[in-house]
Amino acid sequence: MRLTLHPGVSRATLGLAAMALFVAACNSGSPAASGGNVQTTLRDFAIDVSDTTLSSGEVHLAITNSGAAVHELEVFTVPAGVDAGAIPVSNSVADTDSVGMTVVDEVEDVAPSTSTNLTVNLQPGTYAFICNLPTHYGLGMHTVVTVE
Repeated sequence: MRLTLHPGVSRATLGLAAMALFVAACNSGSPAASGGNVQTTLRDFAIDVSDTTLSSGEVHLAITNSGAAVHELEVFTVPAGVDAGAIPVSNSVADTDSVGMTVVDEVEDVAPSTSTNLTVNLQPGTYAFICNLPTHYGLGMHTVVTVE
């Protein structure tokens, strides 16, 4: 097969255009690739993630505490029918046991202005990321991600 270029279009320009299309296709809002990094920011008082829809498999969470308080990140499975934003609170922490949530893994004592990593193996389903230090869940430190 012979490629004929339009006058004024170089092979380098064509190569750059093809690469741009490839990058755009890879970043088209599809779930994070298995083994990909998900930026997770803990702050006073919220948890932000770079992507709320992830592919199943090994996921690397790059965790940064941008708040002034010490935080933690607990990753829980969320059973069908459970609202991870309305978990009953007991002794100032979310009572995850009472709604059947199971902890997958966690990172404790993330000091202000520090970063750490956590690698978790996630199967398809719904997961809650929670800071469950006293009062933190009630102040809004929780988010939900979907794994496909």
